Amino acid sequence: KSFAGVAAPKPESESVSSASQTDEPALIPSISKEIKPDQLNGIAPHAPSEKGEVPILISRPKGIAGLSSWPVRCGVPFPRGAVADAKNVRLLGPDGKAVPFQSKTLGTWDLPAPPRQAGSGKSVRWLLIAFNAGTADRYTLQFGPKIDSSRAEPAQPVRVKNDKKAITVETGDLKLQVSREHNSLIEQLWWKGVPLFRKDGRRGAWLTDQSGKVFEAARDAKEYKVEVEQSGPLRAIIKASSMFANESGQRTNQSISRIHVSAGQPVVQIYHTFVLTEGGKKRQLKNLSVSFPLEKEACGAKRRVAESVAYDSFEEG
Repeated sequence: KSFAGVAAPKPESESVSSASQTDEPALIPSISKEIKPDQLNGIAPHAPSEKGEVPILISRPKGIAGLSSWPVRCGVPFPRGAVADAKNVRLLGPDGKAVPFQSKTLGTWDLPAPPRQAGSGKSVRWLLIAFNAGTADRYTLQFGPKIDSSRAEPAQPVRVKNDKKAITVETGDLKLQVSREHNSLIEQLWWKGVPLFRKDGRRGAWLTDQSGKVFEAARDAKEYKVEVEQSGPLRAIIKASSMFANESGQRTNQSISRIHVSAGQPVVQIYHTFVLTEGGKKRQLKNLSVSFPLEKEACGAKRRVAESVAYDSFEEG
């Protein structure tokens, strides 16, 4: 579950803007605490600030109390014209030192003149930031044209190798490989050089319909696509998509998975999107699962489902 919250004044409702399109799933968390506008130093609704600050508050979920750091993502909104360039943003810890982070602009404002600057007709509207949060519960995002655009680098940056057969990602002690030939989701996972998956066994997403037929995403080589959606020193996202297919080649529904890894973190986060391509009268689901064949040495690995989703069967009218 997301556990970072930001608070910022909403842009005026009468303003109309153009937002850039993105494949980033909806990951903007709810605000954990209410911050009054006067606490957001320097944010101006129509003019770039020399320097502004947005507090980022951390509310930790259960189950990670023993970890010294955890990958965090949150969206930060800015009023029209407040941030001309996402490069002039930095993240500070409670000690005032720069914290390594990665950012992506998810939406932009169209700027009228003034304050349109030469060569630029847009400003940042939504900024997605990702960082590894330590034990502190408050961080500060600073922005402005005078903010140094150079960023702190993680001690163990993410490394991505992309070739014809596979995409390999290393975050330090953790290493994973995604096949380009079939949608096994994660073909192999290593921890400190030791492989955690067996070579045999079912891999990836699969489903069972009302008649007991099993469809696996790994069986659909025809429409299987895999790509490096994001790659940076702090975070990498691998996107894999295909249909589900059975032994006879019959295909149904769509599987879209995003595999998130962060620098120095012993964590793999998988966000799965299941797309229905057939009506409920034709095919109903008894089961939808993701499987990985663990080696005996890896059976003590912690596995956690972020949130269970209730499924209610329905008939089409």
